[in-house]
Amino acid sequence: MNISSVNEQIQKDVIKEFDNGNFQLALSNFKKIIDIYPNIEKRYSLKGNILYRLGKVDEAIKILEEGIDKLKDIEGCYAALGYIEEKYFTNFDKAYIYYKKSIEKRPTAPVLNNLGVLYLNGNGTKQDFEKAIDYFDQALTINPKYYQACLNKGYAFFDKKQFKDALKFSLEPFITNDIYKFDDNHPAFGQFYKNILVILNTLSLNNQFHNSHSKILLPILKREIYNDQEISSILKHSIVNHIQTFLLQGYRNDAIYNAKT
Repeated sequence: MNISSVNEQIQKDVIKEFDNGNFQLALSNFKKIIDIYPNIEKRYSLKGNILYRLGKVDEAIKILEEGIDKLKDIEGCYAALGYIEEKYFTNFDKAYIYYKKSIEKRPTAPVLNNLGVLYLNGNGTKQDFEKAIDYFDQALTINPKYYQACLNKGYAFFDKKQFKDALKFSLEPFITNDIYKFDDNHPAFGQFYKNILVILNTLSLNNQFHNSHSKILLPILKREIYNDQEISSILKHSIVNHIQTFLLQGYRNDAIYNAKT
């Protein structure tokens, strides 16, 4: 079996199970592959990640450090060690060091995004909004579909009370032919709609809710995937002014007909 076929098998039998939260099955499948192909590049980084998810932290750290010693997927091993330091030990200083070592070997979207979050929150380094945004942008340059970086850009501008910019960057995955089209059929919809709803509520509270925003809100209303608190500001401050827009777009709901200021 050539390297391409091996990678396909890893994707199918290991990473897919990992992504679905089936960590024990992912580990069992990976061990079978390693028995046949012991020199797989991600042998240490991937196994370390799986072991960590299984709660075997010491074992995970040991195998990741072994991978670094053996020069196997060094950037992946450093990235995983950084993640463990950040999420398990909350040792942000060490996490920062490991993430930096990882991108020095090879920049990857997840690690650049993680560094951006550290700068955004001032964890392990001095808080720096501009550097945080730069790291999120670098992550998206490498992988435009690494949507978490878009979300984090939105969070960053929201924290700065730049709400229109927060909405703009939260909608980046939904750009088609230079036009924003927030569509509930988009694969990123489920990941983004709650954050977008928070921003729309905040715009409403600040009297900045416009017809263009009502079009963004419509897919969320159609799916009825919200609770009263999540939409309270829009109901109170904006829907009365935009009932016509919703009705013209075919939306019917008691929240529209009974909206009161």
